[in-house]
Amino acid sequence: MSDASREKRLTDDFYNSLTGRELERITLRAAVETYLESFKGQNTESSLVSYRSRLNAFLEYFHAGDTAPLIGDVTGELLEQFLNSVKARTSASTANGHRKVLNAFFAHALKNKKIRSNPVKDVATYKKSKEEVAVARRPFEEKEIRAVYAVAPDDFWRFAIVFGLYTGLRLGNVTTLRWRNVDLKNQVVTVVDIKSPDVLKIPLASPFLINLLSELRRKSPKAMPESFLFPEYAAIYNADDAAPLSSAFRDILVAAGLSEKYQRTNQGAGRSCRRAVSPLSYHSLRHNFVTMLKERGASQMVARELVGHNSDAVNQLYTHTSPEIVRKSLKRLPEVFK
Repeated sequence: MSDASREKRLTDDFYNSLTGRELERITLRAAVETYLESFKGQNTESSLVSYRSRLNAFLEYFHAGDTAPLIGDVTGELLEQFLNSVKARTSASTANGHRKVLNAFFAHALKNKKIRSNPVKDVATYKKSKEEVAVARRPFEEKEIRAVYAVAPDDFWRFAIVFGLYTGLRLGNVTTLRWRNVDLKNQVVTVVDIKSPDVLKIPLASPFLINLLSELRRKSPKAMPESFLFPEYAAIYNADDAAPLSSAFRDILVAAGLSEKYQRTNQGAGRSCRRAVSPLSYHSLRHNFVTMLKERGASQMVARELVGHNSDAVNQLYTHTSPEIVRKSLKRLPEVFK
């Protein structure tokens, strides 16, 4: 079977004769729905949203319906075409993110004997373009943060900017925050990180942020513990992941004079062209959080947890460092907003 697969000769009949069993003829759409159903309860809600968004883009690309194509019809070549289309209009990192999700999906199908082999293994990961490497993400300057806050169009974005700055959390976590996550009495926010199963207990040390949360609570007297702080934006995230919200934040950066409108690079025209890379995004607030802590003398232990093997190891601050040290470190952060 392995030799036949490498030589592209592993047909259904060949597989049947070698194994003595027939593969179930299941459509791609049905297989995705089965996989997402199994995904529930074993992963975070945010991870489910992210996986569903990427798999829906995959189904849309192949015009997958109730009768065709079959999951067994998807080859490495077809997957590469899809991932190339993602990379062309976004970036290598985004394409690799789609590849990771597809690999998990097809590995699940292989384990459950829905396919003969995992076609993702035939597709290599992508390297960053020279432009992506050259344009590194950077933190905001304080005056830039205030400029962004000044042009924020509504309560959600004003809150998201301040909350992201003083917690280092991702946009997905901010968007899907529920009132049960917020303990104003003890000034702590408890969330599950969108990219790991870690439960993060984050002290609220900024008076401005505490006042902002208190005002939001006052405006929502009937909100239940399971209610989202911003239901409208949570619905957007749960439907389409962070992409439309990241785009909306880019518009805020443009309004603040900190970024240009999306321009296609000179690689053609239309949706197939890659967008120009910007050094600022919502994720930059996460860099600000780490930078401010280190600049204000966070302990060597805290600094080590932050830099780790991954620049996003900020989560380790909350899972491996005592709450007292965390709160003391956070209280040293500057009050950017007056």
